[in-house]
Amino acid sequence: MRKPRLLVMGVVLAFAAVMVPRGGLEPAYATIETPTDRAVVRMINATETAVDIYVNHGPSPAITDVKPLSIGPEFEVKDSNDRPYGTYTFSARPKGEPDAPVIAAASVAASEGRYFSAVLQQTPSGASRIAVYEEPFTPTGDAHLTVRHNAALGPITWRIHPKDPANGIPVDTREGTLGNGQWQAAVDVTQNNYVLEFLSGGQVVARVADLELEHEKNRVLTLVGRPVPTSDPGQLERNVLEEEYQVPLGPAQPDEVTAPSDPLTTTDDNAPPAFSCPAAEVWQANAATAQIEAVDPDGVVGTLAIDAIVPQAGGIGIRDVVPAGAIGEPATATIEVKSDLPAGQYAVTVVANRGTYGQQATCVMSVTIKAITVDRLRDEVNTHTATGGIQSGTAGVLHDQLDAAEQQLAAGQQADACETLKALTATIGSEKGKTIAAPVAEQLEREAKALRETLGCG
Repeated sequence: MRKPRLLVMGVVLAFAAVMVPRGGLEPAYATIETPTDRAVVRMINATETAVDIYVNHGPSPAITDVKPLSIGPEFEVKDSNDRPYGTYTFSARPKGEPDAPVIAAASVAASEGRYFSAVLQQTPSGASRIAVYEEPFTPTGDAHLTVRHNAALGPITWRIHPKDPANGIPVDTREGTLGNGQWQAAVDVTQNNYVLEFLSGGQVVARVADLELEHEKNRVLTLVGRPVPTSDPGQLERNVLEEEYQVPLGPAQPDEVTAPSDPLTTTDDNAPPAFSCPAAEVWQANAATAQIEAVDPDGVVGTLAIDAIVPQAGGIGIRDVVPAGAIGEPATATIEVKSDLPAGQYAVTVVANRGTYGQQATCVMSVTIKAITVDRLRDEVNTHTATGGIQSGTAGVLHDQLDAAEQQLAAGQQADACETLKALTATIGSEKGKTIAAPVAEQLEREAKALRETLGCG
């Protein structure tokens, strides 16, 4: 009996309903086609524990409730702002327990046209891992079968034989041996209905009693859970998951079983973004900018944002954010410090990829606002006198007032110093646009005001 297909106008639908475990229920699934405009990662849960899947260590799961011994939903990467191509980490936690330790994690380099299965499994020792496989869409001259061993068992053997060898179709039998996590492909299998058996220690622990292999299809069978010998046919089929992939018709290949191969990866090799956010220092009452950048060596930084400022201040912001143009290229931004910030030390936390599925990283940038002093004002007068911004006669008057304020402060005469600095500000204002260039005068007025505020002059 042919298994049901989900078809519309003769075209195979994209994946919608996942395979259910075998065990008396007829499987319902759609044939998976090559993802021409995206990358796809599908989670498979080969364990007895329901899990949630987190992407790039995000605070909430991207895929929820992947049930035991089942194929979960797909995670698509379409090179969009929130899901750029690059390396993604997939980690599993128990269902509904975001604060629980990660059960296992592995990373995938997602790029256009690639389709991966990420299988959460237990090894024979009971350790958990995610084994990642890339699903092939290799042309075939006949049917194609891929067998994976993700059960919590040591080495297993598998074998197929036609379900009804007397149907006039040439007999085709294949077999192989797999270590834990390994896979094999039976290439160009004669189209027919087959029985597939998995054996451990010479005993059948799982079986697919009706395996239909067809032209231009790659059927992927995964052994999951912790199967044991049993006489219950439904239990034998419970530990096998099945997927079907549409592959192009190609030239005939040798009728062979490929050598056992390990997973594409079982580790998390996702390199974190690297930040460059050097410390910034500016005198009080002056605005400033600083350039920052972040590079993800195997991904894309799409956003840069300020996450926190300690102590809280409204005079520090971010602008001119330019996302990375490609994997490994820098994203840049400008940190802006306004002129009205009080003197002090500020810790500015910048986060990369906030609000996206890109890998997040943070950098704490130190911003120092230096308090204005009499010496600072004296240096400014000297600098602008040398460049012509202040005429020498007026510079002499300003120096006298600054010297007087300095002496009064040293003698503890703060009220007198405040009055002297008030007179200094009046001198600057009266000479603005005359003997003091207007921009220079405005800066000196701001800084003199800031010094008076620091002294509590009122």
